Formats: sequence, structure tokens, C-alpha cells
Amino acid sequence: MKRLAASLAALALLVAPAVSQVGDQQPPTFRRAVNLVMVDAYPTAKDRPVLDLAQDEFEVFEDGVPQKVAMFERKTFRAPVPEPLRAEPRTVAESNRMAADPRSRVFVLYLDTYHLPGLLNEGVNQYPARDAVRTWMRSLMGEDDVIGFLTPELDAETMTFTRRTSAIDDFLRERWMREIRVDDYDPTERMYQVCYAGYEWIPRAMIARKRERQVLTTLHELVGRLGDLREDRKAVILVGGGWWVYGPDPKLAAPLRNRPLPGQGKIGVGPTGRLGVGRADDQLLGAFQECEKDRLMLANVDHERDFRRLMGRANRANVSIYPIDPRGLAAHATVAAQDALEHRRSTMRDLASSTDGFTIIDTNDFNRGMTRIVDDMSSYYLLGYYSTNAKLDGRFRKITVRVKRPGVSVRARNGYLAPTEAEVAPPPLSSGPPGPTAAPRGPRAEAVAGALAELNKLERGREAPAEVSWKLIGPAQGLMGKPLLFRRGQSSGPGWVAMTDLRLRRTDRLRVDVPTAAPLETMAAALLDRTGKPLAFPVTLAERAENGVRYVSGDITLAPLAIGDYLLAITHRDAAGESSAFLAFRIVP
Repeated sequence: MKRLAASLAALALLVAPAVSQVGDQQPPTFRRAVNLVMVDAYPTAKDRPVLDLAQDEFEVFEDGVPQKVAMFERKTFRAPVPEPLRAEPRTVAESNRMAADPRSRVFVLYLDTYHLPGLLNEGVNQYPARDAVRTWMRSLMGEDDVIGFLTPELDAETMTFTRRTSAIDDFLRERWMREIRVDDYDPTERMYQVCYAGYEWIPRAMIARKRERQVLTTLHELVGRLGDLREDRKAVILVGGGWWVYGPDPKLAAPLRNRPLPGQGKIGVGPTGRLGVGRADDQLLGAFQECEKDRLMLANVDHERDFRRLMGRANRANVSIYPIDPRGLAAHATVAAQDALEHRRSTMRDLASSTDGFTIIDTNDFNRGMTRIVDDMSSYYLLGYYSTNAKLDGRFRKITVRVKRPGVSVRARNGYLAPTEAEVAPPPLSSGPPGPTAAPRGPRAEAVAGALAELNKLERGREAPAEVSWKLIGPAQGLMGKPLLFRRGQSSGPGWVAMTDLRLRRTDRLRVDVPTAAPLETMAAALLDRTGKPLAFPVTLAERAENGVRYVSGDITLAPLAIGDYLLAITHRDAAGESSAFLAFRIVP
């Protein structure tokens, strides 16, 4: 365990971006509250993607009620490239922005090291599965793809995304799975073994439940992290042997003979003259008392409930899980052992089917399975509809997607949580000048308020010059020239058109080109709400040159945003300080 923990810690440092993380803290999570629902649809025929479907061939139902498909796009991604050609993120924040970019595919490799011990001792060769995973990372990942790595011992909240996978590959090559050794237990697990030296079955049962609980906990955290990251589909490739999904066990919870439960000691006057638990119960003190508390807690776990919650949560977060059992075509000598194997594999199948993934089980052709996963994530259809159910009740809405063409089956997320009134309500915005007792506002707050004030002058049906709400602050304002604004949507076709109105629809994309001589690495962009607070929403920055002028471009896809007012902030940082430009725009129905 010590060696594995050290390897995991080293891997976390290698995968993380090399520069300092100070100042890279992520902004608060933006919970969208809109009636535009986006659905990823994956039609296949004979296990191959169907690439030529038209919009009118899809049917979408919400709670059984037909919905009109208002947005339709076939998503495709770049072809695989060798690892040296992949641009590696330089900071944690940049890796998160890459992962949040809808043009990227997001993969997480989850290695359940707790539930495949002793495979070599069982005579099972699990290395073909390992080699298939390594081949996928080296040869099948695209230029824009990002990957995270997680095990039960690592923290999902601190997981970073990378495009170059050599550090993960080294870990898989050297420490693929846990082996049975004397030190294959953490301090808590060794404490269980000492506490119950005369009851060998008790520490075994406690360790099995503790490890399964840890796996479910990290999977819940991972799904939450990926759900907050972006709305588009994410893939978790889960390598493991399945789970028992433990429930309450009265035998494990029963009092031990001659060992009272915590809190059951005899009450009396001790040597110090104070009333308390008698000295005869010294075995309840220290480690044994902690063991007993854990025993009662683990004996009463309800992992079946936690497992159901995980499946529902992953589905709502648009996280598809692809479980892989590296044992391949495995069979046991006894009926009981084979039944136990099938029980654990059934949990993997349930997790896959409920999250629009599939399993790689009962096969030794792992390369074909990994190729299927990549194909599954390489081309799909993005459907959008405005829900006919306008209730803001926060309840689960079931989605059904069908394809009219014979012989074509389709997988899609099976539902979502409706927004609540609290999520839809806009933050209060004060009107009028501040009162005599109000605290003075800084330049940034003044610029935000000024941009919004200009935006509020828009009148329905009247176009406004796109530059009216552009505000600059900071010592290096001269480095950023007058911006050019473009939009692209259903009315503009595939090309970008210059904006003459700061009102956009959620079917649009917004691009802002800022003339500047500042290097791209000194520039940053963020989306703000109407109070000026940053939102966890991707803004893609790039640079281009046209007619001898260099531009830094910010690109935003507006589909996930609610109707309302927003600001785009583009910031330049250098030794002289921080300079920012703010653009306010409005999303209308």
C-alpha cells in the first residue's frame, strides 16, 4: 500500500500542469436554468455509427409528450494524432478550460485497484486489457481530446486533465493492479486486523465493505465534477471487477462475546473519584473503540441505494460509463465462485446500461472494445428542444429519443432535472446612482455597471451599434484596440457575420476579436453574470492575423445559457498590472 500510494502521489504530480496553481482557482459553478434541453443521440446499425440521418428522422419525447427538435447538429471530432502533436495545458485552469470546450472529447480512466487483487495468483492474464488501454491512449486519442486519471485512493476534485498520456502510461506499465502482499493494507485496515485477531472473518468483511464504499464515494465525486465541468457528454472508462453492492449485515453488527459495544461499559466511580466508564472496559478505549464504531457503521451500509443514486446522477450529468473486466473470458471451478463472478459483473452491466455506455466483459478482444468506445464518442447527433413543460419544480423529466429509419437503434440520456424558481430568478441589480452612504465602487465595478447601463438602453426592435457597451480599465488600455464582434447561428449559416445588435439567441455563437500586440499567454477570458461574478463556463481564446493586424479571439457557445444579461471579460496581465475590457450582451428568447 505504501508503494502504491507513493506511485499514485507521483502520478498526480506528473499529470498536473507544471506551472504554479496559485491564482488558478475555479470560479463558482454556474447552474443553468433554461427550458432549452440538449440531448446527445447515438444511432447505430449493426454496432456501427449511422452518419447520414436528417433532423426530421428523429423523434423526441419528454415524459411521453412529443417535443419539436429546434436544434440539430452532427458532432464530429478530429482524427487521432501521435502524442507529441497534442498541445499540453500549461495550468490547471487551462486544462479545465480545454475539458469544458465542447469541441473536445473528455475521457476519464478510472482504475478500480481495490477490486482486482490477486489475478496473477488466480492464473488470469489481465495484461491484454492493460495493453489495449495503453494503445488507446497512444494511438486513438485526437488532437483536442483530454483525459483524467483516477483510482479509489485519489481525490476527484483535484484530478487534472492532460493530452499527453506518458505519465499515465508509465503507471499502467509499472503498477497495473494491486498485488496481494503483507503491506497491501492501509493503516485503518491493519488496525481492523489487530482489533479482531481472533475473528478473521470480521476484518475481511470490514475491509471489503470499506473499499467498496470508497469506490462508490469517488465515483460519486467524479460524476459531480464532470457534471459541473460541462453539459456535453463525458466518458468514464472504468477498469475493475465489479462490486457486491453490500447491504445491512446483522451478523457483522452483532455484539462480540466478552466485548461490549462502544458506550456499554459499566458505570462507576473511577480511581480519580469521577463518575465514568469502569476500568474493566479498557479494551473499548483507543483503537478498539474506533474499530467497533467502524464495524457498526460498515455493518449497516446501504450500498444498493448509493449505487442506484450513482446511476441516476451519472445519467443526469451526461456521463457515460464503460466498465471493463480485464479477466476476459473467465470461468471458475465451482458454481458458487462462478455465481459470485456473475453477480459482480451484473453491477457493471447495470451501470453501463443506465448511463448509455456498454461493457467490455466476457471477451479477450479488448482492442476491439476500446475502438468501439472511441467510435461511440467520435460521432453523434446533438438535438435541442424547448420543453413544453414550463414548470419550475426541480423534478426529473424522462427523455425518449427514437429514429424513424428501420434497422437503426439509438441511445440517448434518459432524462434531466428541471430547473427551480430559485435557479431561474436573476440576481438583484440596483438601479440608479448609489446613495450618500454607499461605499465607493472600484474601476472594475464601474466598468461592469457602465457596460450594463449602456446595454439597458436597447429598445425592442431597434438595432444598436455593437461597441456601445465595451468598457476598458487598467494601465495597458492602449494595447487593446476597438473589438470586432461576430455571430454565427441558424440565420447566418456556417459563416460568421458582423454584429450590429448586442441581442443574441441561444442558438448563436459569439466571437469577439480584439486587436492587440500582447502575447496570447498574457491574455485570459471569462464569462461573467450581470453582477460581475465569473461563471464556470468555457471561453475559447485563440489568435489570428488578418491584413497585417493581429487579433486575440474569444469564442462562446451560448446554447447552455439562460435568457438574460452577461458580460465577456478579456484581461491582459503584465508587469504594469492588469487591464480588462468588458462587453455586455443580452440573450433573448
